[in-house]
Amino acid sequence: SPDAWGESIATRSRRDCLVLETAEGWLDREHHVFVEHFSRAEVLNACYAHAWDETGTRLLVAGGPLAYGLRGCYVGVWS
Repeated sequence: SPDAWGESIATRSRRDCLVLETAEGWLDREHHVFVEHFSRAEVLNACYAHAWDETGTRLLVAGGPLAYGLRGCYVGVWS
């Protein structure tokens, strides 16, 4: 159903969409799981936690490797 501006939620969501990309982060490339199964593969990070600051202008994101068994971490701050 339309909102107060006559737009559907889907239309507004696409228009107002913000995409943030994670950097590489740290990955334990000497761990046996990486060496045996992922040494030639692309390893993607996942966001496991996030929080906005009290002003709503900065975003903290914490995560790590998406694949089970890998060891690593990622932290990013966007403002």
